[in-house]
Amino acid sequence: MLGEVWLCSGQSNMEMTFEWGIKNGELELKNADNPNIRVFSIDKIAADYPQLDCKGAWTASTPETIRKTSALAYFFGRELQQKLNVPVGIIVSAWGGTPAEVWIEKKAVSKQSSAK
Repeated sequence: MLGEVWLCSGQSNMEMTFEWGIKNGELELKNADNPNIRVFSIDKIAADYPQLDCKGAWTASTPETIRKTSALAYFFGRELQQKLNVPVGIIVSAWGGTPAEVWIEKKAVSKQSSAK
């Protein structure tokens, strides 16, 4: 399978699932059957240093699999898939409430702090 692969990463706005009660969520879920949209949701695991691997799994878009994934990532992937007419893979790495500093290497944050 060849197509697009996109990373959707961030905090609570990116993490928001259909279960959070989004507008027309149940209707959108009913129409979420699309084998040309695949989602890889990265498990939430904290670490003190950058990781070389992650845990998660690719799943095809179905009402059941999409229900608990990022609604924003799904809509983005769906839009791309419809406009480009190619398979789209969405990698979701979202964790609400995390400070921005945890998304970059510690030495990069340390350099910023020492430059002040």
